[in-house]
Amino acid sequence: MNFDERVQAVAKFGFIERQARFLVTVMLHAGVCVPRQYARFAGTAYGHNVTKFFDKLVRRGHATASDCLHNRAALFHVHHQELYRAIGQPQSRYRRPASARQAIDRVRLLRGFARGRRVERRSRVIGLCLAFFALTS
Repeated sequence: MNFDERVQAVAKFGFIERQARFLVTVMLHAGVCVPRQYARFAGTAYGHNVTKFFDKLVRRGHATASDCLHNRAALFHVHHQELYRAIGQPQSRYRRPASARQAIDRVRLLRGFARGRRVERRSRVIGLCLAFFALTS
């Protein structure tokens, strides 16, 4: 199964192509993401459309959200088995919960796939770490 076939399979879950491309990238390379990564990937401003997309993921049970303790960022873990099955990766290690260290590494890895490759501020990474401690404890 190639990348475009995976995108089409995820789009059948009710996502537009841009959203499906991002989800496939996340599921293949990280399993976790932050909304600003989607905004950069899509070439759009962070705002209403980005928020609607992540609300949709959580509402449908495709992802879980974890707010950082400083309430400035949210980390989303894409874990829905049917999505991973649609891309041919039903047993992906990215479906399982990750430690804070793994989550930080995965977010950094995914950052390289986003357009622009801008380095995120250190405080955001610390917030992600704290959010995952809250998730895994």
